[in-house]
Amino acid sequence: MKEEIKRKVLEGLQRNNVLLSAPMGWGKSVDGPGQTTLGAEIAEELAKQGRRVGYITPTLTLIDKKWEQLWSRLNTSVIATAGASVLCARGHRYYPQRYCHHCNLRRWAEGIDPPPQLHYSWLKESLPEDVCPYWIQENLMSRYYVKLGHFGRLRKFKVDILIIDEIHEFVVPEIRQFDLTELREKYTLDASNTEALKEAVEMLLLSHDDEDLWVVYDILRSDVVWIEDDVVYGASLRNMPRDTRILGLTATPPPGWPPEGWEEVRVEPERKPVAYAFTDYEWRYDRLDELDASYYLTELLRWAGASTGFRIAVFATTSRRSLLEDLKQRYDNIDIYDAWGRYRIGVDLPDYDVAIVLWPSLHISVRRYMRSRGVNPDISELVNAVQLSGRIRPGPDKNVVFAGTRFGKYWDYISQFYELKEVKL
Repeated sequence: MKEEIKRKVLEGLQRNNVLLSAPMGWGKSVDGPGQTTLGAEIAEELAKQGRRVGYITPTLTLIDKKWEQLWSRLNTSVIATAGASVLCARGHRYYPQRYCHHCNLRRWAEGIDPPPQLHYSWLKESLPEDVCPYWIQENLMSRYYVKLGHFGRLRKFKVDILIIDEIHEFVVPEIRQFDLTELREKYTLDASNTEALKEAVEMLLLSHDDEDLWVVYDILRSDVVWIEDDVVYGASLRNMPRDTRILGLTATPPPGWPPEGWEEVRVEPERKPVAYAFTDYEWRYDRLDELDASYYLTELLRWAGASTGFRIAVFATTSRRSLLEDLKQRYDNIDIYDAWGRYRIGVDLPDYDVAIVLWPSLHISVRRYMRSRGVNPDISELVNAVQLSGRIRPGPDKNVVFAGTRFGKYWDYISQFYELKEVKL
């Protein structure tokens, strides 16, 4: 099956950008069947064809995690890169990055012989102290066919094909929204589809200087636009390169994806794992009754099997974690993780029997920042929650619990990945 998927992806890349969506644990970018990953296989195949390939991930941790196990074993030249803040010999704390171009350590090291599979740590450990590892790295990059790095390194890569791992992290923060209910009543707007809505808004703007109409018009000019339940959504792809063919990898494609001009290769699970949705309690930042919330969490943990010895991973934001710490004194088989921490992408926790994801999973500062930019934080919450739920690699003997009223609102989206069952406490 994997060979067939690889063939479809490679053929698709000859025509358009490609989105590969496959279940978590299938093996597109992390360990899957046979301890290999499709993303690495495609990168190596393209490199053998003489194509320069860039492979970027949201964090450097994901590159490091797979280096010894995977990337260092490729039969082609590959370099894992880091930013100046990691490799700067002086450290940004003492030597501001804006002075980087004037640094007297920017010189070549005599006798340097980098290996064909080069990790940035080799540069840091092997070069003399009077040579800048970052400057050497940038000068060596053209020698390598496959270049690895985090999202911040995107503009540094001059490549033919760009593979974006966890591409939803690239897109979701750019999704804006507007509720059309009042505008529909005011102007009798046709919102049956995006083309009809855009045409109607353009006509209205000829005679009405309405700020809300301009906001909707701006959203409709986004790269990806869709309408759902009287709300228009728009996602910008302005951060993505326009002159490079792109392969996006994700288990949780954002709503409305793939955009126009992309091909999707979708891997359907043989059987969806079961997840339980507790939608009878609303967690709010601005209204949190600690006694009530503590009782609800106690009942939730009891239902999930905390008293039976099941190992339970709970993903929660700061305010919820403080409540859970008190309950942890009662159960030693519960571990609490930051819902907006490193475990949300690419770091698995296979030793747990149950994963409990609470809504909200974003810190309030992140939600406020998104709203200030007109971005819908609920979409980020939703995609993040599904990603967190997959950290335990759910299956027949492992359960996922989504706890919060808001999950009921997005039932259709979560049902793409799980067989959902609603439960009341």
